[in-house]
Amino acid sequence: MAAKSTAKNRKRDKENQVQRAAADAEVEQLRAEVADLQQQVSERTGNTGRRWAVGLLIVLGGILAAVANPAVWARNVLLDTDGWTAMVAPMTRNEVVADAFSIYVIDDLFELVDAQQEIQQALPEEIRLLAGPLTRYVQELVADTVSELI
Repeated sequence: MAAKSTAKNRKRDKENQVQRAAADAEVEQLRAEVADLQQQVSERTGNTGRRWAVGLLIVLGGILAAVANPAVWARNVLLDTDGWTAMVAPMTRNEVVADAFSIYVIDDLFELVDAQQEIQQALPEEIRLLAGPLTRYVQELVADTVSELI
């Protein structure tokens, strides 16, 4: 019986050696595949310049999209006479806006021209005392005219 068990052990040992050799061969094959894949990955990481360029173009596209929208609106509304008129015309129908705009126009006009001084210079010296009341009358006349126009 001892001879039978020794033969079985030898047979088992040979089977184990065959299995171990097959496993070693498979491990070597897998190591070769891993090395090949690592080489492919290292080749792909060499394109970092291309990746930076793509990222830069995406950021640039976002910035241009953010700037283009207001630019197109400005071109279509502010720089186009019909668009500007369509946008501003309804505002002048509001009395508060019209009054505020009238005051703004009148104030700017009288900042540019010193009406009282111009009237004093135009009047003869005997009636220059009337320059103050005449100035107020001219300012009221201009205010009424501007309000009517707006």
